[in-house]
Amino acid sequence: MIVDEEIDQGFYRLSHQLSHQCFDFNQLRKTLGEILTGQLGAADGDERKVLFDRYVTAQDGPLACDRIIDVIEKITVSAQKLPRPCYNNQLTGRSLANARRLIRRLESYFPGLHTPREFHRHRYPGISRDELQRRITRFQHVLGDKTELKADQIFDQVFCISPLPHRH
Repeated sequence: MIVDEEIDQGFYRLSHQLSHQCFDFNQLRKTLGEILTGQLGAADGDERKVLFDRYVTAQDGPLACDRIIDVIEKITVSAQKLPRPCYNNQLTGRSLANARRLIRRLESYFPGLHTPREFHRHRYPGISRDELQRRITRFQHVLGDKTELKADQIFDQVFCISPLPHRH
């Protein structure tokens, strides 16, 4: 058994201290089997509870996705009350955004930069509309949500997910 304090107390601190510890393959297999059959639950203990409570917020109440939607709706409502920028500011903003986009695209062709196109394709491989629809359905099944949703592709990796209109 090898324990590395630098790893255990560094970047992986939470995952290591909140998990069941396994020091060989047989122990890992046994622990996973017990978790999957329901014989073993989350790792417990007072120290773990204190650590979990310190780093994980909103453990009760609405799901994170529901909280995010609430914030977006508030922003949307308040943004509708704001006056639109004058035409010159809109034009300047669009021009600067297009210039930044062009610079980023050109930089991706230069060797040595950390964000070449292949890196982004690996990091964000994309998804088909049908696969996204399957994943949405899976999430809905887990959450018990019966809302009929559709996914429309807007750009390569951008979709608009909206409810289907009610049929009368």
